[in-house]
Amino acid sequence: MDSLVKIFQANNGDVRLKVLRFFLVNDKESFSIDDVEFNTKTRRDPLKKDLLFLAGAGFLERRLEKNTSVYRFNQNFEYKEALYNLVFDLKNLNKKIILDKFKKIGRIKLFSLTGVFIEDTDIDLDILVVVDILKPKEANKITAELDATFASKLKVLIMDIEEFNYRKKMFDRFLHLVLDSQRITLIDKLSDKI
Repeated sequence: MDSLVKIFQANNGDVRLKVLRFFLVNDKESFSIDDVEFNTKTRRDPLKKDLLFLAGAGFLERRLEKNTSVYRFNQNFEYKEALYNLVFDLKNLNKKIILDKFKKIGRIKLFSLTGVFIEDTDIDLDILVVVDILKPKEANKITAELDATFASKLKVLIMDIEEFNYRKKMFDRFLHLVLDSQRITLIDKLSDKI
């Protein structure tokens, strides 16, 4: 059976996607199960099964170091580039899923997607969020969750309305670059102020 076909026969699709992204981004390093569990924020049992499965499919290499299984990306895996493009295809991702995650950090005044979401590599930001009153603990939790889901690939800027207004007034170069660039805006309650 083709190894690419094997990879997509998943019972734990969300776990598998996180693991694929994690190893595609960290393709030169070796990781223990504990390391992968911590970085992908997944449960150990389904993760262990997926690691063994992906090793069997040829995506990962498995070896023992000090009586511990260690995994690394198989550099000879023939579908690396195609798989990378597939699992990091954020342009076609349902944007509402990401927006819903951010609704926990405060009342959103501005929510824009740029960068990887519109295939613009010139801008060093992917998500811009402006809220009325920022809840820092929730913001940290959500960004950690996104890091685990997207293997730390997304660049996120979250600020409260006060910081946003201050940076606009001070002609913050980066903020103006983002606001003047092409972006997908899902919420904009500041349009008269932008």
